[in-house]
Amino acid sequence: MSLLSIKQTEDLNNSILNYLKPLISPSVLSNLQSELQISSIKDDNELLVKKWNAILRLQKKVVDLEQKLELSTKQITAKLLNEDSSLTKFYWIPSRLKKTLNNNSVVTSTDIHPKLPFIVNAGSDGTFTIWNYLDLTQPQSTTQAHPKQINDLAISPKPLEFNENSHVLVTASSDLFVKVWDLKTLKLIRTLTGHEHVVSSIVFRNEAQIFTASRDMTIKLWDLKLGWCLKTFKGHSDWVRTIDINETFEFLLSGSNDQSVRLSHGESGTGLGLLLGHNQVVETVKFVPSISNAYLDILNPSTVNNEIYTKLGYKYAVTGGRDDVIRFWLLPVPILRPHNHPLPSSNPQGICIQELIGHKSWIKDLAFHPNGKVLFSCSDDKSIRLWNIETMTCISTLEAHTGFINSISIAPPVWEIGEDKQTKDEQKINENMRTIFISGSTDQTVKVWE
Repeated sequence: MSLLSIKQTEDLNNSILNYLKPLISPSVLSNLQSELQISSIKDDNELLVKKWNAILRLQKKVVDLEQKLELSTKQITAKLLNEDSSLTKFYWIPSRLKKTLNNNSVVTSTDIHPKLPFIVNAGSDGTFTIWNYLDLTQPQSTTQAHPKQINDLAISPKPLEFNENSHVLVTASSDLFVKVWDLKTLKLIRTLTGHEHVVSSIVFRNEAQIFTASRDMTIKLWDLKLGWCLKTFKGHSDWVRTIDINETFEFLLSGSNDQSVRLSHGESGTGLGLLLGHNQVVETVKFVPSISNAYLDILNPSTVNNEIYTKLGYKYAVTGGRDDVIRFWLLPVPILRPHNHPLPSSNPQGICIQELIGHKSWIKDLAFHPNGKVLFSCSDDKSIRLWNIETMTCISTLEAHTGFINSISIAPPVWEIGEDKQTKDEQKINENMRTIFISGSTDQTVKVWE
């Protein structure tokens, strides 16, 4: 059924015949005239050409308006973040696609080197690929690391003494193995064996120790130098999907298929807190950095002394999962004992203080901007959202992927050895920041944003 009226159809057909009249033979024109049921061709003063030119002018106006909208969005975002023009990197947020990096399989995990301009991504084909941010025309190297999918990878935050002061890359796979690689030579240093099912998440405790989480429902602490498993503990009743470690490297968060988030003491494995509220699998958990605490304190109904949280090195957490909701939590305070491991308090349950609703499918990963004011989230709805933590509003949405987005990473500031223990004010972070943000997807690409 035509969307045009009878009169509009006749005018359009007449314009087409006027346009074609000098270009085709009389016999062809006559056949077309008969087919289009036009008894006589009337002069329309080149109406079709005029309409086409009008469309081109409209397209140019649309492009101009899009550019103005992008500029206005940046200005509004800057105002929402109280941007100081002198802190150009501190308040930088990605707004457009810089480069697409093509891979040969689904991108499952991403990371950015803590100092050097290297981007690393893992694939469902068991490979990891390294890219040089200064030249993204082709990958620097691709290594076949596992026979099955790599589920997570992590670069050591500092060089390792036992590895000739070179950084290492750790990969966790569905083949049940965790492998440690020299990031400079790409040689396999050692393979860690002990998990009885898929290994799904990695986090560094320090330069020489890591925690791993697995579908075997356990979390393991490993010594990378010796290759030994130092501790195994179990707190969840189902697959442990994701883990994160706090700023003092003493406490762990873990999210599971059992729909809970667990706060644990890393050294002993003692369960200290439980966050209940998600009604689906928990895909990602993060400790909220201390720089963000001031924004969340406004929402915090508790009167707990902040000095206790400062001593612990944590206060809030943020989580996301398959219920499409991002949740902020006030974490419980354990019972601290001199020269002993902490114990859970009488009320070990975390308090949900805020929910962020906007994504239309599973939340797969979360990341904090170094300024502590912006939270990044990615989802199976193929979008990345940027949230202003101070106002709890979405200030920007990035869309370019054609598949589910599995992983996002933002480059950490480049701190000198020992400098990260100092007070980080805005100017210091601005001086050390790198404006690199990436995302990896089932569409087999890594997107680099600027």
